Amino acid sequence: MAERSKKAGTRQHLMQTAINLYARHGLDGVSLRQIGAAAGAKNSAAMHYHFTDKLGLLDASVAYIRDQLAQVEVALAQPQPSNLELLVEAEVMVWAHMTVVPDWGQSAVKLVSRLLLEFDTDIRQILNHHLGSRAVRFRGHLQELFPSASAKQVAVRSLLALDSIVHGTAEVDVITAAPFPDIGPLSLEDTRPELIRYVVQGLRF
Repeated sequence: MAERSKKAGTRQHLMQTAINLYARHGLDGVSLRQIGAAAGAKNSAAMHYHFTDKLGLLDASVAYIRDQLAQVEVALAQPQPSNLELLVEAEVMVWAHMTVVPDWGQSAVKLVSRLLLEFDTDIRQILNHHLGSRAVRFRGHLQELFPSASAKQVAVRSLLALDSIVHGTAEVDVITAAPFPDIGPLSLEDTRPELIRYVVQGLRF
């Protein structure tokens, strides 16, 4: 039992390290060997032992992010959304709270943001497999709020809304560096209400 717990702890540490490095340098900017070294793995084969290859690591990492998002959602205990504003706010709050998970939460959101821009079939399958249920649920709520809207319209706007939420949450530091010196430094607390308004307006039928 102790050995199994140790292996799980090692695997988790390797995933957190990978998430931090992938978020910072991109998928092609860091090797499995570099991730293992950054994580302090004594055995150079540790990454292959736990994940086989880069896709295996990415699959495990996105699943790990999915599980953490679910924990955040449970902790927030938000009610069933009864209107469009509450639907968007609920999703934004989950991703916003994810950014404050110690050590790797902000990197997790940045990594998902990066992955959403990837066209690789394997990466899209990983995202759809682990995070697709969030999109399906969001789409279902939106269809309930706008029953006369076509299924295609609701699907497209749901995907655009979720992309905007993830990118908007991940890129607060980029927004802060925008060429508007008059707005001063921005935090997620500053941008979150505007992100919600922005997404809500795009979802109205």
